[in-house]
Amino acid sequence: MNKYKILFFTFLVILLSCTENDEETNEIVVSIFDFETTIDENSNTGLSLGTVDASTNQGSLTYSIAEQSVDNAIAVNPSTGELTILNESLFDFETNPTITGIVKVENGDISDTADIIINLNNIIEDSLKSVTLNRYNNDNELVFWIKKTFQNERLTLIETSYNSSDIFITTVEYYDNGLIKKKEDEYSYVEYFYDVNNRLIKTISDGGDGPIIRQYIYNGNEIEFIGRIYTNGNPSVHHLELNSENLIYKELIPGINNQLFESVINYQNGNPINVNLYFNGGTVDEYQYDSQSGSDAYNYYQFIYGEHWKNNLLLYSDNFSNGNYRDNVVHYISNSYIIQYKRTYSDNSFFGYNINYDFNSDSLLLKETRNYFGDQQYNYNSKKIELIYEYE
Repeated sequence: MNKYKILFFTFLVILLSCTENDEETNEIVVSIFDFETTIDENSNTGLSLGTVDASTNQGSLTYSIAEQSVDNAIAVNPSTGELTILNESLFDFETNPTITGIVKVENGDISDTADIIINLNNIIEDSLKSVTLNRYNNDNELVFWIKKTFQNERLTLIETSYNSSDIFITTVEYYDNGLIKKKEDEYSYVEYFYDVNNRLIKTISDGGDGPIIRQYIYNGNEIEFIGRIYTNGNPSVHHLELNSENLIYKELIPGINNQLFESVINYQNGNPINVNLYFNGGTVDEYQYDSQSGSDAYNYYQFIYGEHWKNNLLLYSDNFSNGNYRDNVVHYISNSYIIQYKRTYSDNSFFGYNINYDFNSDSLLLKETRNYFGDQQYNYNSKKIELIYEYE
């Protein structure tokens, strides 16, 4: 009898042991390992960064991005765990030297996560050092120049000098983190003030008889420009309207006897194609563009004023309300290579200039040359302007 009891208990122990092993075998196990890599900045969208190492004892895994320090920077293949670049513009060392994230791997209700670290190598590129504009008269004599100095792709200083009775008078503009703070010469000054969004809201200048204050008030798609306010003077109020791309496209100017004059900028792909001025007889400015391969140095104004750089530069020009700004609109609000500018007056007289570009073997812009054309009465305009680009 004891012999049979011993056999029974032995069989029971073996049975329970097999049952426990089966239960352990059926339990899903998922494991994943942290991932780190180093790549060059400005790598292309779609580049493979490597594959996250993960495994399971049965079935298949599904991968997903749980978090990332920079939105839409990386993507993961849900089946293989391969990481790729989703947006190459975010892989910029100066902006995001390291991009991190968390990858989640799942097998049914079982999941685990891993930390992702992507380090960027800083690629030393040709950095814009300065841009110098030289203006010559009909006798090919230098009569005006502007030098714009950059540091780490940010404008730091502008020096302007013009010939007045054979004496060059120089104006200096000081910038801080791309924003102009003060403009002065030996006779006067202008100070600039901004809101928390880097929008120009006020300028104060020396008016001789007292300070001149210009204010800019933002309200939806409108900017109210209140100009030339003396201590005891009456303000001149202008209304500027913004289009759907948040660019100034219309100026409404109060005139004599309650007249309302209007100036309209028409855009295409964010660039002005013509400006219509509906007072003083009316004029039309026209711009032609060309697609040219080269550096972005020509577009140096994009390094100023953050996302509001186009409008702030129009406002900062201080000439918006008298129409003279339109001669410089190319360098204020264009972000493409422009090959011709032309202004036509109500009597069909006109003047303008063509622009030629010189690049080096590395597609860096070296020089742009403006050659003027037009009717005889506009011969006072310089016949040649050169912009020289220098790099670090």
